[in-house]
Amino acid sequence: MSSLTVTNQEFSLVPESQSPHPFGIPIRVLIADSNQMNSELLAGALSRNRTIVVVGSATGDSALREAIAANKPQVLLISTDLEEGPGSGFKIMRELRANQSQIKLIALLDSSRRDRVVEAFWSGAQGVFSRSGSIKSLCKCISRVQSGQIWANTEEMRLVLEALTYAVPPRLVNANGTDLLTQREQDVVRCLAEGLSNREVAKRLKISEHTVKNYLFHIFDKLGVSSRVEVVLYASGQRMLVKKHANPEMEHHSLTDTQEILDSLLQGAKLGFPGSQFNLGCLYREGKACPADPVSAYVWFETARLTSEGMVAKSREARDRMTGNLTPQQLVEAKRRVSVKMRPTG
Repeated sequence: MSSLTVTNQEFSLVPESQSPHPFGIPIRVLIADSNQMNSELLAGALSRNRTIVVVGSATGDSALREAIAANKPQVLLISTDLEEGPGSGFKIMRELRANQSQIKLIALLDSSRRDRVVEAFWSGAQGVFSRSGSIKSLCKCISRVQSGQIWANTEEMRLVLEALTYAVPPRLVNANGTDLLTQREQDVVRCLAEGLSNREVAKRLKISEHTVKNYLFHIFDKLGVSSRVEVVLYASGQRMLVKKHANPEMEHHSLTDTQEILDSLLQGAKLGFPGSQFNLGCLYREGKACPADPVSAYVWFETARLTSEGMVAKSREARDRMTGNLTPQQLVEAKRRVSVKMRPTG
C-alpha cells in the first residue's frame, strides 16, 4: 500500500512502511554537474545537512563512472547536461537503468521544461529538481528519493502524466542521446501518435498541409520508414532502442518488440484513449505488429471515432458548466491559458 501526497510545492509517492529518518546513517550522495565550480558549490551546501554526506563529484562520463565504482553512492544527483554536451546526463541515466543499478537518480534541471521533465523520468530518474529550488528542498528531495519515493512538484508530475497518455518518448534519440528529428518534426510525430490526419496536424501546428507532407517526407527518410504507422511503431520502440545500445547483451532483441507494442496499444485502447484505438486500427489494417485483419481495423477505427466524439461532447458540456462558475476575469485568464497551451512549439 502507498499513500499519495500532492501539494502546491511537491509530489511524493510514499510507501507506508518507509519514511525518511533524519537521524539515521547519512545518505551517500554523488554529484555530477557540468563544471567543477557548480559541483563544489552544491557539495558545500549539501554537506551542511547532517543527514547527507557528499562522497564525490564529477563533470564528465569517465570521471563519473570511476566515482561510482570507487564511492558506491546511494543517490546520484546528476545534471542533464555534463561536459560532453546537452543531454549527456540522460545518456548516463539510461545506461544505469539498463544495467539495473541500485543507485537512486535525481535529475538536476535548469528549468522545468516539459521535454526535460518527461525525458528525465523516461531515462530512469526517481526525482527531478530545478536549480531554482532551495537547498533545504533539495535535501528533502534526496531524503525522500533514497527512502523509495518519487519527487516532483505538481506541475512537473502533470507533465509526466500527460506524456503517459501516448506511448511516445518526448524526443526520438539514438543511444548517445543525439536528436534524430528537429523540434518541429517531433511535434508532427506527437500528432501522428494522437491519430491526427494531415489536415488536423496542419491545423494543430498552424502550418499548411503541404508543409506537413514535407515534414513527413523528412521524418520517413531520417527514421528509415515508409508510412505513418511505422513512425508510431518506431517511437513506441524507442525505449528498447536505448536499452539495446546501453546493454549490448540485448542485441538479440528486435528494435520494435511487436508484442510489447501491441500490448501497450491494447491497454491504452481499453482505457479509452482514442489515439491508441486509432493506431490499433492502423496496425490491423497494414499488418504491422500483428496479422492484417480488416474487420478488426474497422472496429478500432470506429471505436476511436465514437470515443473522440463522446469526449468532445463531454468536454463541451463540462466546459459550459464551468463557464457559469467563473468570473469574467477568470474566464479571460482561462481562455488565455488555452491559447498558450495550443500554441505550437519550435
